[in-house]
Amino acid sequence: DLEVVRTEAEEAESALEAENHQREVSEGLVDELEVALRFTLADLEAAEETIEELEEESDDLEESANDALEGWAQADALSETTLAWGERVLGLLEQAEGERL
Repeated sequence: DLEVVRTEAEEAESALEAENHQREVSEGLVDELEVALRFTLADLEAAEETIEELEEESDDLEESANDALEGWAQADALSETTLAWGERVLGLLEQAEGERL
């Protein structure tokens, strides 16, 4: 009878030790997970900052491209105007030469 009680007590103690060990392992895993989550959060924050910087750069590039296109259009218009004036001057020169002859 005493032997049965002792065996049951040893089994209960062994089960308690196993449970304590599992709790310690679980706590260790939770601590590791917390550290990993903190690093992940820091990485996500850094990525968010990088994305914001890239968006700003993209906006700047878009603005520069629009400015370049506007400049190109102005240069094209100026070229057309210059060509038209050149043709007009040539026409006037031809007319003056024709009148001179």
